Amino acid sequence: MKISLADRSDDDLLRECLKKNEMSGSISVAFETEPSFFDALSVQGIESQVIIGKTENEEIIGFGVRSIKPVYVNGEIVDIGYLSGLRVNPEFRNNSFLVRGYKFLRKLDQDERVPFYLTTIIEDNNIARRVLESGRAGLPNYMPLDVLSTFFIKPRSKKNKLERTIVRGNEVALEDILNFMNGEGKNKQFSPYYEVSDFGSVRLRGLDQNDFYVAVDGNEIVGVVAKWDQELFKQTRVVGYDRKMHLARPFINLVSNLSNIPNLPKVGELLHHFYAAFPTTKDNNPKILESLLGEMASDTQNKDYDHFSIGLTQNDPLVKAVKPFSPREYRSMVYLVSFNSMDHNSRYLNGKIPYLELGTL
Repeated sequence: MKISLADRSDDDLLRECLKKNEMSGSISVAFETEPSFFDALSVQGIESQVIIGKTENEEIIGFGVRSIKPVYVNGEIVDIGYLSGLRVNPEFRNNSFLVRGYKFLRKLDQDERVPFYLTTIIEDNNIARRVLESGRAGLPNYMPLDVLSTFFIKPRSKKNKLERTIVRGNEVALEDILNFMNGEGKNKQFSPYYEVSDFGSVRLRGLDQNDFYVAVDGNEIVGVVAKWDQELFKQTRVVGYDRKMHLARPFINLVSNLSNIPNLPKVGELLHHFYAAFPTTKDNNPKILESLLGEMASDTQNKDYDHFSIGLTQNDPLVKAVKPFSPREYRSMVYLVSFNSMDHNSRYLNGKIPYLELGTL
C-alpha cells in the first residue's frame, strides 16, 4: 500500500471511487463530481489536500480530504479544517488503509495551520460512526458537536403573501450583501467568511451575484439567501432505498403530487436540485428567512427543480422558517475532530449556534 497526496492525474480514480461508495441510509445516495473531482473540490475552502491510498498496481484503495477554510470562531476570522469524502473501496475495507491514512493526516496536521477540524457523518451510518468514535489505532478524537439537518423543500407554483420586500442580488451592491452576511455571520460558530474577490473565483464556482434573494426594509438589508446550483460540477444520484422507504415511496410520491412534500426519484436517477445557501437574517429572525424561502420556492425560474436544500443545526431558531414548507429532513452528526485533547478545544463550544454551509461540504 502506498499513501500519498493525490493530484489531477488521479482525477479519474477519485471519481470512480466516489461512484462505487454510496452513503448508506434510509435513502442511499452516491455523490458524483463530473467532469472533474478537483474542480468540484474548490468550493470546500481556500485549499484542499486529498490523501489517497493505492496498491502497487496503482489501483485505488480509498481516499479522504482535508480542506482549510476561513470561518468565524468566537466572532473572529479563523482558518479551520474540514474532513470530508472518506471512501474505501469495498474490496479493501478489511485492510489497514484507515489506520495508515489517519497516520498520514496526523503528519499533515503538524503544520499547525488549523486548531481543529469539523466533519459530518450521516446520522444512521452507524458503522462509520462506531469506527470513528472509537479513537482506536491512532484515530483522532471525534467529539459529537451538534446535529445538522438538511431540509429538502419542493418548489411550488403558489406564491405566498410576503411580509418583506424581496429583490434580486443585482439590485443591491455586492459589498453590501457580503458586509451583511459577515456582520451577522460572526454571531454564529463556523459561519463562512467571504470577500468580494471570491466572486468569480473557484471558491464560489457556479454562484453569481444575481443568484441572491435579498430582503430589504427601506434601504437596509435584513436578510439574504442564495440559489447555488452546483450540478455542473457536483451531482447526487439515488442508488437505493431501505425496505421501509422502498415500501413507502409510492405513497410518498402520491402525496407529493398533491402537496409540498418532495418527490422521491427512481433508483439510478440524479437529483435535480440546488442549495439555499448562506441563509442570513437580521438578529437571526426566522420570519425573514421564511419570506425569502417563500420567494425562492415560488420563483418560476425554479419550478423544474425536484427540490432545493438548506442546512441548519437543530437548535438554530431559523429552523422555524423551514417547517411551513413541509420539508423532508435528512440528519447528520457534526463532529469536532482533533489529535489533541478535547478539553483544549472546549473554548470553541461557548454556546454560539453552529452553522455549516451545505454548499461547501
